[in-house]
Amino acid sequence: MTCAITAEIVEGYSLCPRKAFLLLRDKVERGLHEYASYIEEQEAKNRNTYRSRLLEATSAVISCGPFDPSGDREIVVDVVLSTDGLEARCDAVQRARETSAPGKSKNGYEPAMVVGTHRVAESQVIALAYLGYVLGQLQHHVPIAGTIVLADGQACRLNLTKKYQQVKSIVAVLKAWTEDSSEEAPPVVLNKHCPSCPFRDPCLRQAETENNLSLLDRMSPRIMKKYHAKGIFTVNQLSYLFQPRRTTKKRKRRPVRHNLELQALALRTEKTYVEQLPDLSRREIELFVDVEGIPDRGSYYLIGLLATENGETRYHSFWANCVMEEGRIWESFLDRVAAFPDAPLYHYGRYERKSFESLAKRYGKGQGVVGRLVNVTASIFGKIYFPVRSNGLKALGRFLGAAWTAPEASGLQSLVWRHRWETTGADHYRHALLQYNREDCEALRLVTNSLCSIKAPPERSGPVGRPEEEGSPERPSGLPTNHSREGSSYLSGRVEAAMPHTSRPSRVRPGEAG
Repeated sequence: MTCAITAEIVEGYSLCPRKAFLLLRDKVERGLHEYASYIEEQEAKNRNTYRSRLLEATSAVISCGPFDPSGDREIVVDVVLSTDGLEARCDAVQRARETSAPGKSKNGYEPAMVVGTHRVAESQVIALAYLGYVLGQLQHHVPIAGTIVLADGQACRLNLTKKYQQVKSIVAVLKAWTEDSSEEAPPVVLNKHCPSCPFRDPCLRQAETENNLSLLDRMSPRIMKKYHAKGIFTVNQLSYLFQPRRTTKKRKRRPVRHNLELQALALRTEKTYVEQLPDLSRREIELFVDVEGIPDRGSYYLIGLLATENGETRYHSFWANCVMEEGRIWESFLDRVAAFPDAPLYHYGRYERKSFESLAKRYGKGQGVVGRLVNVTASIFGKIYFPVRSNGLKALGRFLGAAWTAPEASGLQSLVWRHRWETTGADHYRHALLQYNREDCEALRLVTNSLCSIKAPPERSGPVGRPEEEGSPERPSGLPTNHSREGSSYLSGRVEAAMPHTSRPSRVRPGEAG
């Protein structure tokens, strides 16, 4: 069954063409993530508030029947626009301040759309432009602007003129799909939107069956297209493309880049490859920090600190019940960290640095703590290749032996738990967040310890990968995955020096490997 083209489908296409196709055909069972349900709840609540405010404070009227753009109403609520297989549901249309057609009288309308987020996303702008596009079909000129109403009630009026061409292109593709029932779904291309997508499970299953290139976290559609042109369609095939670099005595410092081919090789061989030894100095006292916040609002409600001293570990949590308490937990955290002036603050990824910089600027204190941050991912990216699809803390942590109490634990799920706690006050949501934060800190400590256990082979000295003679190939070391647990010794340097039994990676002709 094919349904009408709607704003949801157009927005879905801007995130993933396959999602739009599945929404349009409506054949695949959906599994809505709790985060998506939470956003829908926020949107419905915001819509009721916005609608009531318009009806009480303005001359707005509720739409009855087909919308007539030649009417004289200033604001019309709950408008359904329909034309030529296109359907658009506007929370409101209001008299435009100007039109996009010179010489026309100012009698056009522009759309308003309510969302459940506190910030405007690019996909939401596309959805709003689609509403304007359909409205333009009825009033014979597209509106210059439209309004998105955020979850806090803020109305953002946006210029849409530069988005109409993109919307027109999307609509053309969607119409072609509706007219040809034999059209097959676009190929699976996993992306950052997948975790909240209702089709994430069937797409992931298909990607795993295909051994799809997009299973690799840093694989973009552009890079996939490049490999497809070479006849490389699976992660296994990709692994045979890895070619060790050749070097001369005078080595130039190269920018660190992630090598997808080496990542694929690590997965195929189930070994960990080391291009460069980690540079993490250890101290008697070490601190591991993890921050939970709501990026949509730019606020932070939980700072977790795992302190290790003389083999003992203690966890400290700094919890804010509301935004007004954010400054208090930041000050408490700074006081606690001040007791360990020489201890490094290990964190994973960019979020902690960004949050600390924001908090220090917001409250005028803590700039010194920012300078103590040590990003553990800097010792992994482009340097160490574990046999995992992603270097995210969850994927890498689980590979190294970390565990989370809640099977669904993730950054998205933490937003759901916080929302549920704010709306219900149920203590088990708060407990779930504290447990999740502590386990993130413990996973960070495990990853750090594992990285620091990587050692150069005893028979070699000097920088990793330094050739013994001019023109010899640099090879990352390969270690079986059962040597990849905390406390094990890793080897580095060339493959031959590290693992004599490891065979040299060789090229494969396109289509030769499955």
